[in-house]
This record gives sequence, structure tokens and C-alpha cells, in this order.
Amino acid sequence: MINLNEQDRLNKLLSYNILDTPEENDFDELVNLASSICKTPISLISLIDDKRQWFKAHFGLAERETPKEISFCQHAIKKEELFVVSDALLDARFRDNPLVTGHPDIRFYAGMPLTTTDGYNLGTLCVIDTRPRVLNEEQTNALKIISKQVTKQLDLKLSYQNIKNYTELLEEKQTELKEANATKDKIFSIVAHDLRAPLRNIKDILDMYNSGELDMEEFSNFIKLISDKVNTTTEMLENLLSWAKSQLKNSRPNISSFLINELLIKELNKQKKAAEEKGIYLKTAFNNNIEINADAEMVTIVFRNLLSNAIKFSRKGDSIVVEIEEKNDQVIINVKDTGKGISAENLAKLFNEAEYISTFGTNNEKGIGIGLHLCKTFLQKNKGSIWVNSTENVGSTFSFAIPIDFRKK
Repeated sequence: MINLNEQDRLNKLLSYNILDTPEENDFDELVNLASSICKTPISLISLIDDKRQWFKAHFGLAERETPKEISFCQHAIKKEELFVVSDALLDARFRDNPLVTGHPDIRFYAGMPLTTTDGYNLGTLCVIDTRPRVLNEEQTNALKIISKQVTKQLDLKLSYQNIKNYTELLEEKQTELKEANATKDKIFSIVAHDLRAPLRNIKDILDMYNSGELDMEEFSNFIKLISDKVNTTTEMLENLLSWAKSQLKNSRPNISSFLINELLIKELNKQKKAAEEKGIYLKTAFNNNIEINADAEMVTIVFRNLLSNAIKFSRKGDSIVVEIEEKNDQVIINVKDTGKGISAENLAKLFNEAEYISTFGTNNEKGIGIGLHLCKTFLQKNKGSIWVNSTENVGSTFSFAIPIDFRKK
């Protein structure tokens, strides 16, 4: 079902950043194919904004746009199926239209909406003739198929541009962080290595696409890989930014009152999908409604890192249990997993600030070595602590404690 809210449709069209862009061979080939199959002298990929119809690709017509109010396509985008005008001179809606009475002398029009996955018609793939026509079934089906390919090309271009922009942003942030934290050369040399590798992989793919070594179909096969690398790099960058902020002089926690169980449940819901995708069971073993005074953002980041690590290093069929204890004016959170565990050698290095361990998860996910150091720093700022018990191939329990009332410590 199409979405007929015009403002939402215009916003969706603008989000593609496609208007007034140069001609591209991928789109030109599709309009040429449409004209060839339908035996029409004109075919267009027409995108409808608030004032005009603009042609991303045009065959048999020199103009790149015409006013919206006289366009046939503005009628087509209100439909779900092919919109056909067999003879414009016999149609009261179009017989006095300047595109019919003058250049390009339209008599026949058939436009198939370019519909996004969320139901917005951005424009049409249309074919036009200067004499009355009727399309046969084969031509009708071909227009529907080609219109879907146009939409896929638009989606791929949008994905490509988003990834490119995100990659540039990550590279900028990496540079800014290096300049802002010159005194942390050792840590940044490790982080720069971990950040650079996925960025280089993404850049190589984008360069191959720009140089023509990859076509749109081949590029689409890399979307999942690129998405995974962007997610990992984003997580690493967010941890790094949080850590860098915590290192600033006079950086103090922002203390507020909140319910610890609500904070944990909110983060559990966010990571539920990641656990389900790996076939891992997430469980809670608490009904405690404990109000504490601490920095909620810091506590969230600590729990997020521990839960993310538990998911990363657990296998299909494993379980993760989150517990809350109240003991000696402290609240203790345990994140227990039945995953791959930690070797004795790595266990000894885990919270050593001179060591940064970066390992791969059970699905080859890249570990983020700075995460546990960030947890330790944030907990210290909240007068808390962190520790771990782990047995290789049996599982791990990461625990952290914070005062129920920061002000009394």
C-alpha cells in the first residue's frame, strides 16, 4: 500500500540526494531498454518534487525537467499499478495539456511508479509516444520489472553515499581524537590500527566501485560486510570518545538518582536482537527495584560493554544471565555467560592498563580492547569496582559494584 502523505513523500525523495545529479549510464541503459521493448520514441525516469518533474534519465527528449502541474507523472504516482493514457486527445484530463497540444506532442503515456520499500512513490519509469498506443502483456510486465530495477539502483546509490559519508566522518573523528589526545600515544597507536583496518576495507570497496571494477549488483553483495565493519568501528569509536572524555582534567561524574533495574532492562532490550541472531538466550535473575545515586550514562556504558562482550564470546545455544545483588550499601551486577571463557594468560592481563587485548568473538566479531579499560575508569569515577571469574570453554562472570549512594562514599 502506498503512502499518500505528500510532505512525507517529498522528504523521502530528498533523502536520496538524487535530484539535479549528473546523468549516469546505469539509469540511461534502463530507459533505453524500456523504449526498445515498448517501441516508443521517448522514455524517462521522472522524479516528482514539489514544483517539477525532473528526469534522472531521458531517452528521446532533450529537456531535463518540466513543471509538475502539467506532468502526466503526477497522476501516476498516486497509483500502485501502471498508469496508462492510450490517447491523450480523448482524455479530458490531458487533451488541453501543453505537452499534448505542443512539444513533445504526447498521445500515449504509460508510467510505472518507483515505489520505495516503505511505500513512497518517488516518481515513475514512463514511456511516451506521439501516436495512440496499447501495450501488450509482455511490454507491461517489462515496465514493471524495469521500474523495480530503477528503485534498486536508487537504493544502492543511497546506501553507497551513506557509507561513504559515514566513513569520512569516522576518519575525521579519528584524526580529531589523535590531535586532542597527543599524550596518549600508546593507546592511540593501538586504536588507530583497529580503526584503520575496517576503514581501509570499506575504502577499498568504494574505490573499486568508483573505478568501475564493481557494478551495482556486485557492490550490493558487500553491503552486509560493510555494515558489520561500520557497526564494529562505531562501537570502538564510541568507547574511545567516552574514554577520552573521561581522561579530561576535572572530568567528574554527573550524579543522579535512577532505578538500576530499569537501566539494565532498557539496555537488555537494545541488545536482544544481537543475541537472538546468534541463538543465545538472554535471561534476567532479578526483580530488585533499587534506586541508586551514580552517573547513569557511565553505568549504562559499563553494562553495555559487558553485555556486548558476553554476546560476542558466546555460541549458539549458550545463555547469558544478568543478576542484581544488594550487599554492604552497594549494588552488584553480575553478567554470567556460558561462552568460550578466557584463557589464564589473557585473564591476568585483562585490566592491566599496560595491556590491550583484542580478540575475535565466536562469529569472528572483532573484539574492542579498550572496552574493559573504559569500564574500569568509569567505575572508579563512581567509586565502584569491577572483577571477573572465568574458565576457558566453560564461561565467564563479569561483575561490577557501585555504591547505592555515591555521596556517602
